[in-house]
Amino acid sequence: MPLMRDPANNGLPPPEYDGNNNFLTLCVYYGGKFQNVPIAKYLGGTLYKFDYIDVDFVVMSGLDKLSLIFGIKGFKKYYVMLNNEFKLICNDKELGKILSDHIEKNLREVKLYIDHVGHEDGEEEDGGSEGVEEGYVGSEDGEDEDRGSDNGSMGSQGGEEGFEGQVQSKEKCKSKGKEPMEDSSSSEGSDYSMDSIAEGYEIEADEIDTVNLGANDNTCGVGNEGGVGNKTGVCKQGVGNEIGVGKEGGVGNISYVGNVIGVGNISGVGNVIGVDNVGGVGDYNSSGDEDILGNEDGFNSNKESDDEIGTSFPNFNPLQMLDPVFELGTIFSTKTEFRKAIHSHAIQTRRSIKVTKNDLKRVHGKCVSKGCQWRVHAIKIKDESSFIIREYFSKHTCGESYHVKNVSAEWLSERFVQKFKSDPKRNIKGFRQDAIEETRVHITHDQAYRAKQKSIRKLEGDPNEQFALLWDYAHEIRRTNPGSTVIIGTDQSTGENLFDRFYVCLQALKQGFLAGCRSLIGIDGCHLKGPHAGILLAAVGIDPNNNIYPIAYAVVNKESYNTWEWFLTLVKLDLGIERDSEYTLMSDKQKGLIQACNEVFPNSEHRFCVRHLHSNMKGAGFRGQAFKSALWNAALATTPNEFNRRMKQIDDLEPKLTAWLSDKPPEQWSKSHFNCLPKCDILLNNGCECFNSGILDARGKPILSMLEWIMEYLMKRMQINRDRAKLKWRGELCPKINKLIQKIAEKMSGCIPIKADDMHFQISCSGGTQFSVDLEKRTCGCRRWQLTGIPCIHAISAINFQMWHVEDFVEKCYYVETYHKAYEPVIMPVNGRDEWEHIDFIPPLPPNHGSQVVDPSPVLDLSQSANASQVVDQILKNDQTIASKAKAPILKEGPTMFQQFQQSHFPVVQQRPNIRASTPFTGIQVFPPKDPTPTSFPVVKKDGKKFVHLSNLAAVVSDANDQINKKKN
Repeated sequence: MPLMRDPANNGLPPPEYDGNNNFLTLCVYYGGKFQNVPIAKYLGGTLYKFDYIDVDFVVMSGLDKLSLIFGIKGFKKYYVMLNNEFKLICNDKELGKILSDHIEKNLREVKLYIDHVGHEDGEEEDGGSEGVEEGYVGSEDGEDEDRGSDNGSMGSQGGEEGFEGQVQSKEKCKSKGKEPMEDSSSSEGSDYSMDSIAEGYEIEADEIDTVNLGANDNTCGVGNEGGVGNKTGVCKQGVGNEIGVGKEGGVGNISYVGNVIGVGNISGVGNVIGVDNVGGVGDYNSSGDEDILGNEDGFNSNKESDDEIGTSFPNFNPLQMLDPVFELGTIFSTKTEFRKAIHSHAIQTRRSIKVTKNDLKRVHGKCVSKGCQWRVHAIKIKDESSFIIREYFSKHTCGESYHVKNVSAEWLSERFVQKFKSDPKRNIKGFRQDAIEETRVHITHDQAYRAKQKSIRKLEGDPNEQFALLWDYAHEIRRTNPGSTVIIGTDQSTGENLFDRFYVCLQALKQGFLAGCRSLIGIDGCHLKGPHAGILLAAVGIDPNNNIYPIAYAVVNKESYNTWEWFLTLVKLDLGIERDSEYTLMSDKQKGLIQACNEVFPNSEHRFCVRHLHSNMKGAGFRGQAFKSALWNAALATTPNEFNRRMKQIDDLEPKLTAWLSDKPPEQWSKSHFNCLPKCDILLNNGCECFNSGILDARGKPILSMLEWIMEYLMKRMQINRDRAKLKWRGELCPKINKLIQKIAEKMSGCIPIKADDMHFQISCSGGTQFSVDLEKRTCGCRRWQLTGIPCIHAISAINFQMWHVEDFVEKCYYVETYHKAYEPVIMPVNGRDEWEHIDFIPPLPPNHGSQVVDPSPVLDLSQSANASQVVDQILKNDQTIASKAKAPILKEGPTMFQQFQQSHFPVVQQRPNIRASTPFTGIQVFPPKDPTPTSFPVVKKDGKKFVHLSNLAAVVSDANDQINKKKN
């Protein structure tokens, strides 16, 4: 039984082996540098000694397993020192001859030097990075040998001949070609073969000792049972335990570390060196001092303290899935994991690999290239779901290919899911190009598209399943943010618990609005673009820096009086509004909103967005820059007299426009009639539009992902504004207010103040206007100071005349101190979905909005019909029930008689989407025509034939209905 010495005993001579046995001590040097000038020597590195090595069972693959102790997984070469020169061992024959010569000469200690290209992280190490030629080291014409070596070039290290670490060779390896396939232990293309462990049957779970590479498992050595007279020992390494294995009459003071070196031999036939600290020799802790509380990876090991010691195999690390490394004995937790590793290896090496066998007990992968011997075979471990690699041939004899059949959308999704997390809007074309450049394999547009869809679904979850988590999410918000209002409404009118509405008003936003914002609330709604249709309602205020301040938001199925009344009622209750006359609402004229505002806020001032008023004005036929300027001049007027003058100009321009504006009270759209209490004179509903624009990315997500995104957006926004004000803002006023005052003061040159007393001034302007200013009451005849709370140009002129500070006459609602109060409350974070407390309520189902079907308008061939009247006559003969807009949709199975006539008499030669289709419809969608005359619909000529759009047959149907009604009467 091979035993590894304690490094402290490396200076002791080999044990006294019996002259009749074939045991010797193997001295392994690792991590040093080769030197040939002036004499061959090995500098630095680490020495480990292995006693009781049976030379009859030592082969090259066994040395590969031995090198696992030092964490060497890649390509490596082995040298021995002969005649003061480094001799490269090329095959099992040369290795056996060298060891046999030592036994014959009674030299029971062999020095082996390991040279490797790089360790598992791909970084070069001292000594290992300096590849040497085959044969005697330093050969100028060395060639690649059977073991698939890639000759590394030596780095220049200095020395007599310009380099150090290069050693000379005098002959090449003579063994070329492949070993017989029957000898799997020494087969040229095979890394390992495990026929002795598992041949045609499942591996017993208790025969395998699984470990994690790089983890220290304190299993001690197994004593040799035969030939040396020592006791068989199986022990566990304790703190400072070093188990001595002596021999009667021999060297009894040699200590061995507690590691299993193998089971019977290191011949490579089914044996792996069972040293758990394979992260490197330097990782060995002879004292056993280990942080037993800090090791949280112990659950990954299947070894228990009372398990029997068997062969140790490494577990596959799922983190290496994108670039897997196959080794004999590697254990995969599931068959799926092993198959994924095969596909990843195929893409990484750019070679197509086919899984030829895939059943409950075995999986076999083979390179599809003809003649290539790369293959890997894994079998199931009995009573486990794990699979272990039984056979592996690592060398590809084929070339790389750009077209790899193993590429799939699922693999691309797992590979690039983080890219879509950071950039969900990433377009397919750009993603496909980046993926091809990174993987260097062909990826189709369809694969890229499906990979993006899978990635988005992995990140956001199933859209339908998200509705079932809304109760849990609402409870989590209330738990982490006490005082917040979260309400869910469902629709049970159809007998199902369908989602209807979801309202959120966070406690931090309530407090911040009431503490630091003005009494103006903007209200607006926007459409959602996610998997399920809906409307997002929002209430937004204005902070002291004239920025938006979200108050509450809600998701509803549709926009109506009912939903607006419900939303406004909740906002009013959350803000504790008792005297609604102190608040001003700003909105557009949406469906049901005006009526809901009048019901919930009957005493509040209600302003309308002038931009939407102008849009409606254009729809009424008043287009052009002259009408637009006239409307805006009237809206910007700050006094009633100025407003009347502007309206007189509109009347002179177009009396019809004056009549059109007469039913729109100026209190809703002109500054001249605005209430001065909210200290805000905005004419546009920009606040809500800014909020809707800020959450644009969220509006395309499923409902729960959208709600989480919005809450994160609000939480970050509160924190950013809070920190920015504390760290960067200096002075009493907010930055935007300072800039606004400076802008007003720049136009002050045309104002001449005339002082009445210290607090009263008469200001004459260059335009011939004149206003009185009262600094004590903070009023001006132009009303701008009263509307905004910021001194107007006339007030600033008087203040400067007195040589006072303008900041002292600005309302407190614009101070930095007030800004701090608005953003001082904190929106507390919430846990992830896995940690939410489950609420035992009936989960809401996704709303049934109906599919958004685009009804095509087929173009029909009328060349075989004399005129449209014949079409109507034939329709009336075949179908007396004609669809019209006033009637319910036809819900018959299969085509109607009208459709059957259409399909048999008019072949469809072209289809165009009808953007006017608004409701799902199984029959013919008919729209009212502009001209009710049956013969007025346009006929298009094409290729000598006449065509007509079905959507234009509404005139024909209308006339046909009239004829039917006449016949019935």
